[in-house]
Amino acid sequence: MYQFEYQTVELAGLKPCPVKVTLQTGKLFKDLLSAAKSHPETIEPITVAVHGSTQYIINGHLRARALREAGRDSARAHIIAARDIDDIVRLHIELNTHGSVNPLFMLDAAKFLKKHDAEGFIPKAYIDLAQKVLYSKVRICLDSFLEAACKKYSQVAMPVHVVKWLVSYESEKAQLTAAEVLTASLLQAKEPNFVFPTPQDLEVISEELKLRDGEEGEAVVYSPEERGRKTARITREEKNLIKGHPTYRMVLTPDGDKLLLDEKTLRVSKIKEDSANGCIKLEEADDARLVYAIPDALLDFLMVEQKKKIRFAKISSRKDLEHIVSSIKDETQVRMLVVLAR
Repeated sequence: MYQFEYQTVELAGLKPCPVKVTLQTGKLFKDLLSAAKSHPETIEPITVAVHGSTQYIINGHLRARALREAGRDSARAHIIAARDIDDIVRLHIELNTHGSVNPLFMLDAAKFLKKHDAEGFIPKAYIDLAQKVLYSKVRICLDSFLEAACKKYSQVAMPVHVVKWLVSYESEKAQLTAAEVLTASLLQAKEPNFVFPTPQDLEVISEELKLRDGEEGEAVVYSPEERGRKTARITREEKNLIKGHPTYRMVLTPDGDKLLLDEKTLRVSKIKEDSANGCIKLEEADDARLVYAIPDALLDFLMVEQKKKIRFAKISSRKDLEHIVSSIKDETQVRMLVVLAR
């Protein structure tokens, strides 16, 4: 049980904790700022650790920022005496375990405390993880992603197993490719569907993208509106296929294979060109479903760009076709693509 004193502290004299481990969303700050402006008395007291003559915030950084931006000079606070700097970091971690912890920041905390011979305060999972290599480009990618996610979503939580998955790749290229593919698909999710894949889902992605150590190249992720590199070709029919499925993202692997990521289910499908039938198809990993895209020639015939009505039918007999035709009213103008089921 912590021994603390209740005081009012001047916000200008407070320093942040040397290492912060929490994720804080824009919506949370907006709500706090609104409360700080209208009813500052409802803001919970912050927690401050005192080391010598210096005061450090160890819980309530966002509350303190909201009060400052609301024009307040002071805040209610619980004051705790700290023995040393690593004690301040330890207190910060212990007081924030109930919140949304950023595992990347926990790695920073593990390295910080190791320098002070106090890493015993960190859970062993993070101590072991801190010994792995997370390349600087990958860290920048993840930090940028989390910053964007915190602005877009009201709740953001990054599981530690995601970082474990990334550092399992020893080469920088493979690690960065995995991070880019993962983050590009996640940011397309709509509230409240933002959620990281499970460890099992990550393994499926690893197998399908073939992102094993030692492979050369870099995957390029496309959205329908983007223009890819000159060496990467994406057809009109493929774009239309993606546009017809708002949760789809296309990926080009280092060896030129085209894959499709379903952002909702995180299922990966292989795209196969079927030149004999003039179309492309998606093959699910379990071969349970085939999805066909309409080739360019038929798109022109069906006048897709003019946004005419299109009717798709799958028939197995002449009688089925006659039934479809008889169901169309005389005044209706419609073009049909009829597929005969074999």
